[in-house]
Amino acid sequence: MNKNLDYMVTQEMVASLSNLEKLGQTLDQLDQIEIGTTPRTAVFRHHGMTLFRYKNETPTQYRVPILLVYSLVNRPEIADLQPDRSLIKELVEAGYAVYLIDWGNPEVATIELNLEVYIFEYLDKALRYLTGISQSKSAHLVGLCQGGTFALCYASLYPEKVASLTTTVTPIDFHTESDVLSKLVRYVDFDLMTELPKVFDGSILNLLFLFLKPYSLLQLKYVKLIENCQNKEYVENFFRMEKWIFDSPAISTQTCIEFVDLFYKRNLLVRERLFLGGKLVNPSNINTPILNIFGRDDHLVPRESSKALSRLVPQNKYTEVEMTCGHVGVYVGKSSEKTAGKIIGDWLQNVGS
Repeated sequence: MNKNLDYMVTQEMVASLSNLEKLGQTLDQLDQIEIGTTPRTAVFRHHGMTLFRYKNETPTQYRVPILLVYSLVNRPEIADLQPDRSLIKELVEAGYAVYLIDWGNPEVATIELNLEVYIFEYLDKALRYLTGISQSKSAHLVGLCQGGTFALCYASLYPEKVASLTTTVTPIDFHTESDVLSKLVRYVDFDLMTELPKVFDGSILNLLFLFLKPYSLLQLKYVKLIENCQNKEYVENFFRMEKWIFDSPAISTQTCIEFVDLFYKRNLLVRERLFLGGKLVNPSNINTPILNIFGRDDHLVPRESSKALSRLVPQNKYTEVEMTCGHVGVYVGKSSEKTAGKIIGDWLQNVGS
């Protein structure tokens, strides 16, 4: 029995070493890994924030521009990971003028950053700029993850500036039963957080996200990488995702504390008791079309959290789409169903963009 076991272990080790060697050979064949490949130009800056416009190869077909609002965690390149997996590219090719807010590096910001600065100043100034140079008095807001929460707050306070609102894998109800992240974050010690510097390394939050599914995100994916060691496309896609995951921007400590307190701890948005800048955030004020996209298997933002939006906004304005994927899969997944970019583009045309 022991001899058979020793033989099996030896064979497994030999196979693993062989696969590692093959993986090295595949890596030698790869070009430099790039993400965010759709051409873009910086058109407006304010303090540390930059507004980018993506290049249209042909004239835009629609008067109302799209403004993408991303999370403060990770980089927005997940929406433009590669040419055949790009929400941004799909919207550009559909004929829209597409803009993206890059929140910038809080370490070099010339003002003290908090939640209200991001929503009332950065987001508002970006929207004012792009409507000022277009023929439209409003824009289509497309929020990604936490950026969807920001966009919803803004649209609730300034509905006249928003032609439509799209939220994707966006947390709304932060106290749903299956929300493991929320249950952990709710017990954050604020006294410890106040001892942090004004800006902290975003990789700290990334580690937290990875440990929510430690086997899948810290072990299994590397096993699958070795198993697919000779598949150049698989290996290339793997390292694109790794580059995005581990390139974490710095985060304003004050903003993080406020977001955790208002949303994760007190869940004020869904309780309709959230005040920003002295104003009540009331999603029922939104009188334009609303599209809510979420992933059936999302472990970061459970579908129940996103679906709570339907209880807060006018029913006759609301549409929701569930995709059969996880959190990141909404942006980069490949399946027989429509991509998020296609879903948004078709919906905008149907509601009269």
